[in-house]
Amino acid sequence: MEKGEHKEKILQLLEDTSAYKKLQRDPTSTIERRSNDSVRVMLERKYVDEPLHKHLTRYDGVVPKFYGLPKAHKNNTPLRPIASFVKAPTHSISQFLAKILRNIRDDTLNVRSAQDLQNMLDIQINSEYI
Repeated sequence: MEKGEHKEKILQLLEDTSAYKKLQRDPTSTIERRSNDSVRVMLERKYVDEPLHKHLTRYDGVVPKFYGLPKAHKNNTPLRPIASFVKAPTHSISQFLAKILRNIRDDTLNVRSAQDLQNMLDIQINSEYI
């Protein structure tokens, strides 16, 4: 895919007002401040220690990066939108929370599809239903 074509397809994705909303100002600093305030509260309540508090606190957060990966197997090579939150204000705290939640997950309660739910509940679902 040519660079110009890629850029054109990215702009078409971003112009979709049903999926994206243009903001009046960059909310990164506000999100960073709120995230840091939450981490400070966790330290005050002794949910985290000082080294973890420092690790979770950000002062250099950047806007998440948006790009598109080409779906080469489809006609007209549409783009799959990707938002990379690496170095975003909430990146460290998101990783921390994901690690906690991973440890309390119960795979016996996870439902991966409608078919999986149907099998777990041992019920019949009309094939016309979505």
